Amino acid sequence: METYLDEAYGDAGGMEGVHGATLVIPDVPDIASLYHHRPVLTSKTGYLRLHSRDARLWYAGSAARYDYHYSDSELRDIAAGWVDVTKAADKVYSFFNNCHQGQAAENAEAFRRIVGQIE
Repeated sequence: METYLDEAYGDAGGMEGVHGATLVIPDVPDIASLYHHRPVLTSKTGYLRLHSRDARLWYAGSAARYDYHYSDSELRDIAAGWVDVTKAADKVYSFFNNCHQGQAAENAEAFRRIVGQIE
């Protein structure tokens, strides 16, 4: 999906070379008003932040917004999309913000396993 930042500033949202600033790439529902960007490096560090993919609950308040469990299939797709970035980066951080009912910890462990299978 191309965003207004792609159109206005190019692939890295105009952030390339901005004093080593790292662009945070969020994984959020497919809602037009939310910021979406493909994985890209603007520094030597990549940063993926996973929130939720449930568009139905996104505006229902933070408790509902972040109450989401990523499937292994979703995590495999996300990991595959980051392969080129991980090869070019010194470090890549992934932060799971789907923080209700222990889902972030469960998904982080599953993501670590999935990423380990790609390497």
